[in-house]
Amino acid sequence: MPDRCMENVYLFVMDEKVYYYLNGNIKMGPFSLDTLKHAPIKPDTPVWNKSLPDWVEARMLPELQVIFTASQQGVPPPPPHQYVPQQRYYQQPTYAHNPYSRFGNEPVRPPLPDNYLLWGILTTLLCCMPLGIASIVYSSKVTPAYYAGDYEGAIRASESAKKWAIWSALSLGICIVLYFVLLFIMILAGADI
Repeated sequence: MPDRCMENVYLFVMDEKVYYYLNGNIKMGPFSLDTLKHAPIKPDTPVWNKSLPDWVEARMLPELQVIFTASQQGVPPPPPHQYVPQQRYYQQPTYAHNPYSRFGNEPVRPPLPDNYLLWGILTTLLCCMPLGIASIVYSSKVTPAYYAGDYEGAIRASESAKKWAIWSALSLGICIVLYFVLLFIMILAGADI
């Protein structure tokens, strides 16, 4: 057991290519390539390393095909110290790529949309309060929707927060224009008297 722990430490310190395989639903590893060749894996066992986008069947990796062709011909796999030339991985994985997989690469997220919270607060305080409050409500929905994985919902909430902030600011502008028009009419009406 201590040798296995030291091998894991050595793999991570040396930043060698490490492999994992699934035994049912249990993730086994990390293993060096030589150790993996002696593990109880079959051609259809899911295998992964950080150079792969997702889990693939072991027979799809050129560096592991040696053990399956050798076992089919009745020849034992090469010992760990024997050099086996490595090939590049060209075949597509047979498993569907799951961007939310616990194993493999992290999912790529779009950028967080602006929540327009500052605009909502300013328009609530300085312009039309009901429309500004609607802007604040929608802006508070952007970040939770984004981190829940609902990117479209976050974009919709961001656009709604912006729309309500703009309407609130426009309502202030309309009120100011109406005030001056009314004031001008009253001045003209006063001049006629």
